[in-house]
Amino acid sequence: MSRIKIYIGQDAMGSDLVEALRSRGITVITALDAGLIARSDDQQLAFASEHGCVLYTFNVSDFYRLYMERAGAGREYAGTILAQPQRFSVGEPLRRILRLRAATTAASMRNQVGKLAGRLHESHRPGGHSGQPAPGAKEGSGGPAQRSDR
Repeated sequence: MSRIKIYIGQDAMGSDLVEALRSRGITVITALDAGLIARSDDQQLAFASEHGCVLYTFNVSDFYRLYMERAGAGREYAGTILAQPQRFSVGEPLRRILRLRAATTAASMRNQVGKLAGRLHESHRPGGHSGQPAPGAKEGSGGPAQRSDR
C-alpha cells in the first residue's frame, strides 16, 4: 500500500507542522524546498503531482476552483487536502493528517480533494456523490455525504 507523500504550499508551510510530519517519517516537500515561493497555484499543483505528492494548502477557494477545472478537463493529479488557517494548534492538523494518511492510500487520493474540517474528513470526486459542502453551506453540517475519519 503506497502511503501519501505531502507537498505543503507556501501558505501552510509552518515549520512546526513540517518538522512534526517529517519526524514521523512522512515525506514532506514544501514550496520553499521546491523553489516555488511566489509561483502560481497551477505550478504548485503540477509540481506536487509530478512528484506524487498530495498538496496541503489553506488556499481553499483557489485550489478547489483549480481542482474543478482539472477534473472538468480530465487532467489527473495526486490530490489536494484543504485546511483552514490558524484554526488549530499544530497538534490538531498533525493528528488529522496522520488519520487521513493511515486510512487512505496515495492511489485513493488521486484526483480527489479532501477537506480537514472539525472531526470529519470530507471528500469530493467529480461525477459522484460529494462530501464537499455546497458553496455557502455551514461546515460540518452533517448529512450522508460526510464520513468520519478513522
